[in-house]
Amino acid sequence: YSPVRYRVEESAKKKIKPLVQPPKFFNDVQKLIIYQDYLWVLTSTVEKGKGVLVDVFTKEGKYIDNFYLPLPQLEKVNDIPRKPICLYKNFLFTVATDKDDQPVLIKYLIDLTSFKTSNMDYKFQRSYV
Repeated sequence: YSPVRYRVEESAKKKIKPLVQPPKFFNDVQKLIIYQDYLWVLTSTVEKGKGVLVDVFTKEGKYIDNFYLPLPQLEKVNDIPRKPICLYKNFLFTVATDKDDQPVLIKYLIDLTSFKTSNMDYKFQRSYV
């Protein structure tokens, strides 16, 4: 996939002129997560309605496949490093805010019923904790 071009947000442009030039592209690797015997690499590719693109590797470092992780309120690459994510058994936990701007804990069940090593097909069932 192509590198994601770095963009300085308009609000940041108006504040202070940076001493250092911003990078041309975002780092392709935004976050690393261990899930069972796999390494999930959250990339800089974010698609509205789909989520963040996750590359999957074996513990030996062999690339297997990728999938989109539908994290709530994830709209741009800058949001990924600040998004808390925790995995426990077949659950993924994260945080979002409700309509009153209050934090809400969200729990996903990672459904592996159609999981195949050659074709990752994770399904996520979302619920509020």
